[in-house]
Amino acid sequence: MSFGQEGISPFGDPTLIQLAMKTPNRLARPLVLIVFLQAASCAAPVHRAWTDRPQGEETVVGEPWPEQLARGVYVELRGVGATLGSDFDGDTALAGNEDVILLPDPDEGFGFGATVGYRFYSIDVELGYTTVDHDASFDDLSVDANIQNLDLNLIGYSWRDRQLQPYALLGGGFAEADLDGGSFTTGGSRGDAELEGGSWCIGVGARYYTNRHLSFDVRLLYQDSDFSEASGAASEGDDIAGAIEGESLRLSVGLRYAF
Repeated sequence: MSFGQEGISPFGDPTLIQLAMKTPNRLARPLVLIVFLQAASCAAPVHRAWTDRPQGEETVVGEPWPEQLARGVYVELRGVGATLGSDFDGDTALAGNEDVILLPDPDEGFGFGATVGYRFYSIDVELGYTTVDHDASFDDLSVDANIQNLDLNLIGYSWRDRQLQPYALLGGGFAEADLDGGSFTTGGSRGDAELEGGSWCIGVGARYYTNRHLSFDVRLLYQDSDFSEASGAASEGDDIAGAIEGESLRLSVGLRYAF
C-alpha cells in the first residue's frame, strides 16, 4: 500500500517505516514507529496559541487564535464552596490524657483561595492556598470549623491553542483544621482545637480566555486530608493513633492574570 504520490509517505522519510518493519525484535518495532510518529507530528504545521483577535473580527469559541497567549508567571484568586465529611460527622471524638477533641458535623462551607504559578505551553505548575469556613456542631454545641490547604498542583490542558481549554488537575500538600471551641480538658474547661496533616487532591475544570492575559475557570475538586497531629485545650502536637480523614468536594471559580 502506498502513501501519497510515487509511494512517498506524506509524514516524512519512509525509511523509518522500513526500519520498523525490518527490526527483528517485536518489542523494538513499536518503539521505532513511536519515534517516527513523534517526528512527523513535530514536523507537521501546528496552530500557534492565540491572543486578541483584530478589532471587528468575530470570536468563535473553539477556533484557534493567531498569536501566542501569555506564558510564564500568573496569579489567581478563587471563590470556593465546599462540603466536609468522613470522620467529621458529629459523633467522633479524640480522647487524650488531658483533653478531648470533638469532630463536629459541618454544613456546606464557603471560602477563597490564592494561587501563584507558571504556565508552560499545555501545563501549569502552581502553589495554591485555600481556606474554607464551615458552620458546624457536635450535639447541641457550636463547633465551627476552618479548613486550610496549601497544595502544589500540576494541571494539564487539552485544546491548548483554543479559547476554551478543559483540564485535569492532580496535587498534594498540607492541611490544617481549626475547631472553634472543639476541645474540653478533663477538668471541664473548654478551648479550641487544631489538627494538622497531609492532603492530596484531584479535579477537572475548564478555562476560558478573554484575552492573552486574562482568563477565568470553573473547577470541581476532590480533596482528601489526613490529619495525623492534634492540639487541644490542654495538649499540643500529639500524634493521633490512626489518622483523622476529612473528605471535601469543592466547586470553585477562579480569575487569573498571566504576565
